[in-house]
Amino acid sequence: KQWYQRRVAITAGIMFLNTLIFNNLSFLPMLNVNDDALESLQFFTNNLSPTASVLFDFSQELCNYVGNFYILGPHQEAIQTMYWDTDKTTKVFWRKQLSDQGARIPTEIGVWDGDKLELKEKLEEYKSLLIKVTDSCMGIGDLFLRHGNDYKSPEDIEQIFQSKYPGKPCLLIEFIAAHPDLKVHSLDILTAKDPTGNVQLVDIVVWAGSASETSHGATNCYMIDPHTGLTCNYGKWYNPNFVNTSSEGLGVYYPGVAEAVVTAVETHESLPYSWLNVVGWDCMVTEDSDIVFFEGNLAAWRCPRRLFLSLSNLIYFIGYISWVGN
Repeated sequence: KQWYQRRVAITAGIMFLNTLIFNNLSFLPMLNVNDDALESLQFFTNNLSPTASVLFDFSQELCNYVGNFYILGPHQEAIQTMYWDTDKTTKVFWRKQLSDQGARIPTEIGVWDGDKLELKEKLEEYKSLLIKVTDSCMGIGDLFLRHGNDYKSPEDIEQIFQSKYPGKPCLLIEFIAAHPDLKVHSLDILTAKDPTGNVQLVDIVVWAGSASETSHGATNCYMIDPHTGLTCNYGKWYNPNFVNTSSEGLGVYYPGVAEAVVTAVETHESLPYSWLNVVGWDCMVTEDSDIVFFEGNLAAWRCPRRLFLSLSNLIYFIGYISWVGN
């Protein structure tokens, strides 16, 4: 028992020191991405005091690793995907899974294999485009392109890929505008599969209040009632950036939420890999009041936020979702 206590204390101490020394965005130099991509990471920074920042980052380190032990267990492929997508779980994979279930996804205009661009649609039919790195996350590598400003021909597009994304497989997809009343936002639908294979909705949050073209600049977060589609509570617990979430966003209606939940659950049920037991689905209400899905993600960083939010949440996850309690 004393050996176990010492080991826990040493591990916690190392993690605490790691937080002190490598605070928050220490991994950025390793990502080797262009400066434009780093702008989206403001969502993951915080404006807390130095003491509060250290405590928050330490809790995140501890919660993420302990939480993912409960969620993923010792499965090596799941652990690898927790850090970075493997070939099995790139954006190409998630788009196919969603498309197979009839979900609307942005049109694929072209594919960049790291060396050559293959166009599948006529560029002149789209006013704005978006480049997505296939194995990236958190909006890293995203680049918005406007016809007439950033490019005028296929050759311009290929030149952008050659200069900014050499050796990085990417997708060139249509840029879809958000509903004008809702402005830039992202719906985060979290689904979980228990050890018997049953998939259920955990919750829905919406990131809103972004002044940029991406939801990673969001400053507000709300919970959404899946039955009514109305924002019903604050999501200040999600991230320090959301502690000043405005009350004006409560009671706002997001059309199509109930149908989006059905699509998310059905897509999760059809996934070919059993270790994808918690998934976060990113979608948005379009200017036509439709729901467009962008991708899914193994919710290795999203789920622990819910798991340790309260003792009842922890008991529920261990009892009904985690392999530990079953």
